[in-house]
Amino acid sequence: MVNNKMPLLFFLFMALFLQNGCVSLLPDPGPAPQKIFLNPSITYSPLPKGRSKSIAVSKPLTPTRYENNRLSVRHSIYHSVPHKEKKDQDLITVTDHVSGVVIQGNLPDLIQDHLIKALMTSEKFKAVGYAQESFHRDNIIESSLEAFDVIIEKNKIYAKIQMTVKLLSSKGRKIIWQKQFSETTPIAEHKISAFVLGLTSAYESVLYQITKEVH
Repeated sequence: MVNNKMPLLFFLFMALFLQNGCVSLLPDPGPAPQKIFLNPSITYSPLPKGRSKSIAVSKPLTPTRYENNRLSVRHSIYHSVPHKEKKDQDLITVTDHVSGVVIQGNLPDLIQDHLIKALMTSEKFKAVGYAQESFHRDNIIESSLEAFDVIIEKNKIYAKIQMTVKLLSSKGRKIIWQKQFSETTPIAEHKISAFVLGLTSAYESVLYQITKEVH
């Protein structure tokens, strides 16, 4: 004989359980990720201040591994070949993200924001803005991000940032120049705070190089 009261009692119990709400039925999400901040110091460009042109900055094109708010680490490991002496040519590079750590925003967005701030601080332009905004611009900056990593090798750790930047005329999109900007900075310790310090230093240098060149 089936007890028809059982389903009703079950639903009454569940309703009281959820109403009092001390325990979640969902899996524990774990601790919140540690947020780190990349806040480069923006310095003035040494070039004369013209303020005769306006410039728009596009969001950089990036490989998929940078289209997020994660901290990228590249490290070298040896091929696992039994009974073989380890040599440098057997090294392969693995790219990973630091678990439980995020930066303050999506990396391509941050680079666009910081480059606009650097160009505004240089006081060389009549106006500086986002390429997606509607305003008159004489020139446009387009870029691609090739490296934004902490690199761990056999006996050293360093930060590497590398970007290729193009300056184009707004009218006809003629390329005025295209250059690669790169910086590496040694990292003294294998810990997050040292990683952030190294990345920030390399980042400041690349932003300064770009700002110095754009006029």
